[in-house]
Amino acid sequence: MNGVLAIAERELRAAFRSPVAYAVVGFHLLAHGIFFAFMLEEFSKRSYVLLTAGNAMQPEHNLMDQVVQPLLAWDMSLFLFLLPALTMRLFSEEWRSGTSELLLTYPLREWEIAVGKLAGAAALFALMLVMGAVYPAAVLIFGRLEPGMLLAGQAGIFLCGLSMLAVGLWWSALTENQVVAFIAAVVTLLAFTFAGTWAGPQTAALGAMLRWLSPLGHAYPFSFGVPSLSDTVYFLSVTAFFTFLTTASLEARRLRARGGA
Repeated sequence: MNGVLAIAERELRAAFRSPVAYAVVGFHLLAHGIFFAFMLEEFSKRSYVLLTAGNAMQPEHNLMDQVVQPLLAWDMSLFLFLLPALTMRLFSEEWRSGTSELLLTYPLREWEIAVGKLAGAAALFALMLVMGAVYPAAVLIFGRLEPGMLLAGQAGIFLCGLSMLAVGLWWSALTENQVVAFIAAVVTLLAFTFAGTWAGPQTAALGAMLRWLSPLGHAYPFSFGVPSLSDTVYFLSVTAFFTFLTTASLEARRLRARGGA
């Protein structure tokens, strides 16, 4: 465990020395804030129309359903593109710069290196979520907020993002080109997300299976404050599977390095 924490700390330090991390966090906060302001403005306009018309507030017209839930759903879609940018350098930079020889000579097992890298990226991702939570928390100024629904949504985003980070980590371990790692991870995530829509009516069973693979399909219930054990298991299973693939890739690279020596 100490080895995992050491690698995670190393990655966090490296992230804050990289302009990519600042660019990703900054872009997320900017896009997050713009969408939040837009949804809040639309909610205010709708509220004004209902009040001036003398209509009673409809049950579905509330801050959680009209502002917070769409904001959480927007974040989940946005992370399909932002999280691969966080993971693209995790191993690719090591292979390109030649520091991989030092990394692979650490007295650590391959899974510790893989989990440590993932933990470092997950810690940075968690920081992004905490910073972004300022926006929905600001809803408290205008009305009542349901903390349980917000926490469930944030938990769903984190679990969904963790699985996305694991996919990006695997691609980063396969290539020394960061751009290739980024594009491959984005394409993989998009394929998982939209594959179910490509199946025709004659392949309904296949379409249902492909839709089940969509990470966003499992994350959206969290944004409505309805977490489930099956969705949680899905995210943890995807994370474990791609972390295993990363570990296998590291083992193969270490064996090749020993053979070349």
